[in-house]
Amino acid sequence: MIESRYWKDELKRIANTIRPLKNPVRWSERAHCVIERDLMLGLFIVRRLIELHKVSSATRDCTLSVFSCPTRGVHVHCNNHHLIDELYDLESERRETKKPL
Repeated sequence: MIESRYWKDELKRIANTIRPLKNPVRWSERAHCVIERDLMLGLFIVRRLIELHKVSSATRDCTLSVFSCPTRGVHVHCNNHHLIDELYDLESERRETKKPL
């Protein structure tokens, strides 16, 4: 049996670290890595809690507004994954709605 309180506490910590800022400072490479780690961990926690039925149906069924950019048709692999501008058309950003799971 999973104790969801510990996972939810971690989600609160992550949510507080990735809140939008009014006047953000320029991010270092370390800050980018930390936020990427926190986002991946947070999304995993949400998915796992949904699978274990440890969140309300309102949380499970909510819709999220996200942005996405189409790919430029180039295969992404470990040698080029850092070339974001060349892999994705960042000028064609579009809003989508997604469910957490």
